[in-house]
Amino acid sequence: MNTAEVLCLYGYTDTQAKKKFADWLQADPHRQIYVVQHDVRFYDLGTRDPSSQWQQLPDQNEEAVRRFAWETLNREVQCLLAENLPSNRQELGKAFFERIRLFQAGAHSLLSDVSDCGCRVVSNILTNLFYLQEALPAPALAGSMKGVPAVICGAGPSLEENLPLLGALAKNALILAGGSALNALSCAGVIPHFAAAIDPHPPEHLFQQQTIQEVPFLYQNRVSHGLLTSSQGPKIWLPDGLSYPIEQWFLRQMKIEANPLSTGWNVATCCLGFAALLGCSPIVLVGVDLAILGDKEYAPGVDMPKDRHRVISARAVETKKDFLLAADWLADFSAQHPDLRFINTSSKGLRIEGIEVLPLHVIADSWDQRAVDLQGKIHAAIHKVQPLLSCADPVHTALAEWKKTLFLARQCVDNMLDLMRRDYPEDPKMRGEYILSEVELEEQPVYQELCVPVWEIWRWILLQKQADEPYPGFDERMQRLLFFQTQLRGL
Repeated sequence: MNTAEVLCLYGYTDTQAKKKFADWLQADPHRQIYVVQHDVRFYDLGTRDPSSQWQQLPDQNEEAVRRFAWETLNREVQCLLAENLPSNRQELGKAFFERIRLFQAGAHSLLSDVSDCGCRVVSNILTNLFYLQEALPAPALAGSMKGVPAVICGAGPSLEENLPLLGALAKNALILAGGSALNALSCAGVIPHFAAAIDPHPPEHLFQQQTIQEVPFLYQNRVSHGLLTSSQGPKIWLPDGLSYPIEQWFLRQMKIEANPLSTGWNVATCCLGFAALLGCSPIVLVGVDLAILGDKEYAPGVDMPKDRHRVISARAVETKKDFLLAADWLADFSAQHPDLRFINTSSKGLRIEGIEVLPLHVIADSWDQRAVDLQGKIHAAIHKVQPLLSCADPVHTALAEWKKTLFLARQCVDNMLDLMRRDYPEDPKMRGEYILSEVELEEQPVYQELCVPVWEIWRWILLQKQADEPYPGFDERMQRLLFFQTQLRGL
């Protein structure tokens, strides 16, 4: 417990916890203890003092658990089970701690994505909209490869041992790879049938090294504009409006109807989602270890610095928080598609619930060995699909609306902050001028579809410290407006 800042105790009563850990708590005023209340749902979050050293955490209150995960995100948390708990309570406690771990993994991923208030991703979306004149919508390819086996290549260490087989498999199975896995395939001389990218800001050196540029390219509008520009093959657009609702707003402005595709947490899950859309089966994961094997994090050819501070021990392996999210997404996705067969070739990586594990050579031996003209099949399917836009006019119209809402939102936020400063310590909400600006701000699409969703991610971090307020709600309102001002100026 020497490095822990927060203890989360399961199976302890308040009396037991105070008796055992009071000295530890008193040694540092910044330390906190959360005593988990078993099988309790009700909890009044409004009356809770987040600065108190003693906290209660009801295990059945989803909002309280989520808040705990966010509030302790950047602190060292140690989860402890009480001694001599019955085995069923021990299992419940372990499952509860796993819930917290997954909540924090999701929080880390979301915060990383909006570390700059979402400005980088939105910038990519704005510039990439013009590619919808040539890009083909992925949903239009649904079922076009029904029954064709697919191999999804990740950049994990086990990819190396399977590389010799991949070249031969390309004659009767689709090979899909994205991100840094493309480097490993390039070094081995393996050309996938589909390449993919979703990273809004990838390490430039990785993609300068890989030579796979002329195959069909799967992308989301959030992807790095430079990466999309460098792709020379047919571009296949994967609709994604779940992480950034503002993208759906742009599509509505351009009168484009496209349901978001389920593509998971990383480029490997993205490739798998696309393969399932095509109707491929079986879908085989190669190099998707989702774990550090020995001292190896990546396959040869992937020149990435080791990032050991992000490594955690979970589910009997060394892994990372985003890997846990990917594993759970893969488990859920496979359960939702019982008509498709999913196989993992990594026997030493993170276990994926519900997906069988087999060596690649055993899987390949069971396939029909007759060569299939997969390139011709892909070309024929792509040839039938038309781009979403015939000209750039809808994009220009959407961008004009964007500039208008951006200008008005900036104006409203600046005015509201000026009024708060002018009237301090009085509440400017008592005056009509402030209320008019607030109403106008809340009507703006950029506020509804970008500012509020990103704020809801950051608010947990920014509002942890409580200060004396001149009037109720001052601190949160000021933080929100300053956040919006920073965000809007960065767009």
